[in-house]
Amino acid sequence: MTQTFTHDDILRYLYGETNAQESQLIESALASDEALYQFYRQNKELIGQLHNITLEPPQRVVDNIMKYARRRTYHPVD
Repeated sequence: MTQTFTHDDILRYLYGETNAQESQLIESALASDEALYQFYRQNKELIGQLHNITLEPPQRVVDNIMKYARRRTYHPVD
């Protein structure tokens, strides 16, 4: 019987969330199903691009926050 894999299965495989047996079955499916393989390749590339996302705000944003903070008047509560 041929195993059918979903896109969720492929994503689990890409993130290393499949066991050895599942991984082997998925790899066989990728070798024989062009559409599934294309989904795998596209998502592997996207996952690679996620690592290039900048996790710091632009300097302009930091400058605006600092300017706002300097304008604020601090009134301590007695």
